[in-house]
Amino acid sequence: MKWKASILAAACVALSGSALSAATINGTFDLGGNITATASTISWSLTEPGGTVVANKALISGATGDYAGLNGTTVTIENLDSTTEPTGSMFADTLFISFDAAPTLAPLDINFIFAGVFGIADCTAAPAPGQTCTPNGLASSGQSPFSFLNNPPASHITSSATFAFAGTEDTS
Repeated sequence: MKWKASILAAACVALSGSALSAATINGTFDLGGNITATASTISWSLTEPGGTVVANKALISGATGDYAGLNGTTVTIENLDSTTEPTGSMFADTLFISFDAAPTLAPLDINFIFAGVFGIADCTAAPAPGQTCTPNGLASSGQSPFSFLNNPPASHITSSATFAFAGTEDTS
């Protein structure tokens, strides 16, 4: 499975609420956009209709709970650096996602990034539908947060990537 540095990805977001001083947040959402991953950074962008690329943006879909009603709107999503936000290790709460269409909705901090769940065997294989891969080397720790899946049809394979993180509601 060969990967490009910039991919179209949907990140399924799961949050854990611990030590929140406000009401616990409830709900999930998916983010769509472009992710560029290097050995030490993950950056985000959104390609708008007409081809304009906007840095640090992603599009919400599949929103439930507290996020219902935000489908089709954008978030501002902060870049990550594996030297300060390492995969597989706790780190200090860091501002990660704010909701452009709902500025009164508390932003989300990140404090843990889970390692990807697949192996590396298909990472260098010829692309085929159904292949899965978690590549090494996309983080300074050697643990990649991404779980890739190649999607059909065989004549035009697309890839999706997910990653999971934990954090808290930003109450500052």
